[in-house]
Amino acid sequence: MLQVKDELDRLPLYVRAGAFIPQMPIVQSMDETPNGPLELRVYPPSASAANQACGGLLYTDDGLTYNYKKGEHWHVDFHCTVAADSLTIKAGLHGNPAYRPWWKTVQVEVHGAEHAATRIQVGTAETQSTYNSALKLLTFTVPMESMQQEIKITY
Repeated sequence: MLQVKDELDRLPLYVRAGAFIPQMPIVQSMDETPNGPLELRVYPPSASAANQACGGLLYTDDGLTYNYKKGEHWHVDFHCTVAADSLTIKAGLHGNPAYRPWWKTVQVEVHGAEHAATRIQVGTAETQSTYNSALKLLTFTVPMESMQQEIKITY
C-alpha cells in the first residue's frame, strides 16, 4: 500500500510506469506559436517489470483550422524497451510531410533514472545529457528529425 504524506503546499502527481507524456511551452491562445522544445517526459517501468507496456501517442495539427481533414497533421507513436543497464526509445512519425509541427527540438526527460547515463546514442550519433540525482532525472535534447531514429540510453 502506498502512503503519501498530506502537504498543503504540494500536490502529488501519479503517473503510470511506462507512460510518455508530451508537453509544450505555455501559450496564451492557439493563435500563438509555442517557443521552445517539445518536452517528452518518459516514465519507464523498472527492468524487473517484464512485458510491461511502455509507450504513448502524440497527435498534433495546427489547432485552428479543419486542415487535419485534408491530412495536415502528424501523430507520433512512442515505444520503449527497458533492460537492466539501458533504456531504448523508438518513435514512429506518421502524417503529411507538408505539415510541420511547431517544435524543432525535443527535450527528453527520463524520470526515475537511478544513475547518470554513460552513453546516449541517437542513431549512430551520441549526445550529451544532464543528470539530477536528487530528482532522479536524466535530461537531453535531440533535433526533431532524430526522433525517427532509435535512442539508446546506457547506464
